[in-house]
Amino acid sequence: MLTGALRHREMREHNIRFVLSLIQQYSPISRPELARRSGLTKASITRIIQDLRKGDLVDEYSGLYEETGGRPATLIRMKSGNQASVGIDLRIDRMTVLLRDLSGQELARHSERSEPDSDPEIVFRRLAKTIKDLMDKYPRVLTGIGVAIGGQPSNDHTGIEESQYLGWKHVDVRGLLREQLDVPELPCYVHDVASCAAEANGAVGTVGGVHSLLHVQYGIGIGAAVPTVLHRITNDTINPNVVGHLPFGGEAETCEVCGWRGCVDSVLGFPSVIRRSADLGIRLSASSDFMRRYCEDLARLWISGDSNAREVVARLENDVARLVTLMSMLQACSTVTIGGWPLYMGKEFVSRVERIVQSNRQTSRVEVTISELGDDAPVIGAAMFGAIAGITRAFDWDSARS
Repeated sequence: MLTGALRHREMREHNIRFVLSLIQQYSPISRPELARRSGLTKASITRIIQDLRKGDLVDEYSGLYEETGGRPATLIRMKSGNQASVGIDLRIDRMTVLLRDLSGQELARHSERSEPDSDPEIVFRRLAKTIKDLMDKYPRVLTGIGVAIGGQPSNDHTGIEESQYLGWKHVDVRGLLREQLDVPELPCYVHDVASCAAEANGAVGTVGGVHSLLHVQYGIGIGAAVPTVLHRITNDTINPNVVGHLPFGGEAETCEVCGWRGCVDSVLGFPSVIRRSADLGIRLSASSDFMRRYCEDLARLWISGDSNAREVVARLENDVARLVTLMSMLQACSTVTIGGWPLYMGKEFVSRVERIVQSNRQTSRVEVTISELGDDAPVIGAAMFGAIAGITRAFDWDSARS
């Protein structure tokens, strides 16, 4: 049983982490807006900001603030300084490494094709070398690393419990990165692709607001998530790895993972897109962005008026819209951002999906959109998780006040 002092300390740490994540997401932001979004009192926000300034993590300046109609306000932002975080987007088709300073400025990135069933040690050795190369070009203190994976993270978010599409189980991501980078205490946070994308999309002020945002990620498998700010406030969350294996029906083969014929993954995963369009003569590229290129080729055939392509795309539109409608009703959200292969089909495809969703009376006001981050959202969200993990680890909790 926790003593009163321990409960008080835990609450203090929770509040500081929460405020840090809000500043990371909405920077620049005013103190009144932080109080509104966090539910904390203005006095608590003032004390937390004082502690963060002592830790040289944030600064304040006078500027014009959109939330107050462009009137002058004192704004808070993360300090970039000499610190940076790394985001890794690790998927079945490619892996991307992003170096980003704490103010959110991208410093460098690198992408290359990945192969399923590759040895995790070999993969993370390559990733570590890439991180070292990027940091040699842009020297910074590495605050933390976030990793977006197409699979299920471990309960403590330091590794991969299972990624059936990568062919991995029980991978100690933090241990591998610490060993390869020779940084024994390196903070590392692992999350699924959909959750990382939702985190980043919530940070850019997607229409509808973070409190009503859902992200659906369409890749080899399907995931859905809401920003962590939303579950901190409402305890409202979903398991992104369950979504892909919900019974769904439609055009599908038996799923090798769950054994169902017609689960979400088998109907809407990228392999289904290839299977449905097999007679159109589209070749699968050997490049790291083969999914994007395939969908762009399919979209060109569709737009050109090819009757077979139009039939394939019409069925895809309907199935994508069915899943968005289902998830929108379950989550009671007003905005759905889409990532993955539908994004590569183009804005017209997403607009048509939105019209189908809005034809349902229960979801007539749901906006379906591509965030301004596009397919960069997962790796940016991973970098954000890495930054918060590193900052909160380094923060001097004993000197912080409640």
